[in-house]
Amino acid sequence: MRLIRPALRSTAPKPSASRATLDHTRYVELARDAWAPRQRLETAAADAQKADASVAAAKATLASAQQQIEVLSAQRKEAGAKLGQANATLDQARVRSRQDRGQGADGRRDPQGQCAAR
Repeated sequence: MRLIRPALRSTAPKPSASRATLDHTRYVELARDAWAPRQRLETAAADAQKADASVAAAKATLASAQQQIEVLSAQRKEAGAKLGQANATLDQARVRSRQDRGQGADGRRDPQGQCAAR
């Protein structure tokens, strides 16, 4: 199942912009033939501009979110690599500690105080 992140969810500016553009086009025709008042044409033009701005803002938000995902993905990979390195360092420290105490890799003490050969 694919999850949709809230930051990427659309508020549907594109259909709204299409409707506003179509309204504007229709009112241009109606106003030209004097079937619609000039004020309604201006309102339709303003609505179309607002809708276009909304689409541009939504696209910018999406692009920003996608870039953030890439950054977070890279940071996650880096953290995973650091974790692997830290685990390897810890394992190495455990082996050295056993050697310093005269124990073999299995944790048992060698009777002569030496590390048991592998």
